[in-house]
Amino acid sequence: MLATTGVANAAVTQYSNRTSFETAASSLTTETFNSYTTDAAFSSGSVDVGDFTLSHSGTYGGVKISSNGSGFMNVDGTAHVQGLGFTNDVITFVFDMAINYFGVDLFAVNDGIEREVVDLAGSTYTMPVFSSNVRSFVGFVSDTAFTTISFRAVAGESAGYDNVSYGVSPVPLPAGGMLLLTALGAFGIVRRRKTA
Repeated sequence: MLATTGVANAAVTQYSNRTSFETAASSLTTETFNSYTTDAAFSSGSVDVGDFTLSHSGTYGGVKISSNGSGFMNVDGTAHVQGLGFTNDVITFVFDMAINYFGVDLFAVNDGIEREVVDLAGSTYTMPVFSSNVRSFVGFVSDTAFTTISFRAVAGESAGYDNVSYGVSPVPLPAGGMLLLTALGAFGIVRRRKTA
């Protein structure tokens, strides 16, 4: 199952280091899930987190936002998303607006073997395999905006997700726009001189 926005031929850069990702991205918003005081299960449905909705498809029943930060899938001791599930289970992030940047802190992803991949913009991305349950990070910067990113189990996977960072690439002013602004500024100066 490939869940994407149908973005064809997007140039996507993948990051495994949060600092490098944050340097490449600008104006990031981060959802820590720390506002959750009770668990929010979405094993067979979805949960609206504000700027995005989380959903799960598949057979695993333990997918939720864990409000107390406990459990072995805890990323940094705070509230987090826990779960994924069995082969072909999918956790999907659907954003209310198109974004160009997405990054997330992870725990216990791909421990021992490749257990999980990321589907984004019509392509599937792999993540490193670790020898044990460790903290890691994955981030993406795309030159084409997208609204959907999915984490798909290719083998049984129990993982934690936290500190979801996302943002929109600033829209540069076209060269013609700068030329127009320069001309309007010059026109204003000439007009001011004539009235003086």
